Amino acid sequence: MKKTSKLFAVAIVLVMMIALSAIPAAAFTYDPVAGGTTTFTTTLNNSGAPVPAWEATYTVAAGSGETSNGITTIAGPSPDAVVLKIDDTALTDGKVTFTAGGDATKTVTVDFSGVTFGQPGVYRYTLTQTATALPGMTLDEHPVRNIDLWVTDTGDALAVTTYQISHTAGKSTAFENGLGTQSLTISKTVSGLFASREKYFKFTVTISGLDAAATYNITVAEPAPATNATTTYDTMTNPATATGAQLTAGVDFYLQHGQSVVIAGLPYGAEYTVVEASEEYTSNQTYDTVSGSIAAEAVTAAFINTKDGEVPTGVILAVVPGAALLAAGVVGLVVMSRKRKNEDEEE
Repeated sequence: MKKTSKLFAVAIVLVMMIALSAIPAAAFTYDPVAGGTTTFTTTLNNSGAPVPAWEATYTVAAGSGETSNGITTIAGPSPDAVVLKIDDTALTDGKVTFTAGGDATKTVTVDFSGVTFGQPGVYRYTLTQTATALPGMTLDEHPVRNIDLWVTDTGDALAVTTYQISHTAGKSTAFENGLGTQSLTISKTVSGLFASREKYFKFTVTISGLDAAATYNITVAEPAPATNATTTYDTMTNPATATGAQLTAGVDFYLQHGQSVVIAGLPYGAEYTVVEASEEYTSNQTYDTVSGSIAAEAVTAAFINTKDGEVPTGVILAVVPGAALLAAGVVGLVVMSRKRKNEDEEE
């Protein structure tokens, strides 16, 4: 009886095991995973000038099925749910605003937390910059970027593991927009009977609208001119560089006839004034001053100084009488010679 009961129990266990093995396993389904954040920067390369008021717009759209690191990308879902932010504040219509005198670089957060991804893959979005260039401004040559999100299987769940921003030339998270620059040349010319080509003339250059910390390169003929008998300055220096602060305060230069100074890399809109120290010359510039604004064309402040005078007429009169007497004597000799010749022929 006991043996029969044991056999019966074993049989029941076997039947249950067979029954359980016949039940199919439940299908595996990923739980969708929400995206995270990445960042990009937009910079206004202001070439040492204060930042002007300017605005750029950034938009996110679903990308195309191109290859990224050997994997065909998937068009990113729900691009309208992607939020662009600066300092946790969502941008209005994707607009990034630069204020006059403000920061030259803005960092923008791209927030994908409102988007979910249900399968492993590389999801692609496009990020586009749209802006109107200021005078002399150059916009970034790559206005469209790809944002790729790597969604991977971690064993039993999905995770967004990598973000990459790139353009056709490679990886890049920065939009670089630059303002135009131009040079200012100060030239010196002297003319006239009593103008000295050895003499050095002093010029003071002031330029406003520059970044005080920026450094500007200067091309000069002589870094340290040597004084001479015609020059009133004992010590003269022509600097090869100057900061924005120095140029705003005023920098002195010393030039001879035919020499010039070129200050390079000045931003559009900078205001300059060049003043020549007064000398006993007549200047072609009113009040010995030239002023204006840096714009698309290179600027030359040309100073032409004239020093003339009248040669005393007495010097000429002292020579002319002697020459006249000599000429009269020659004429007399010729006349007398011809008269004598005629008399000899008559005899």
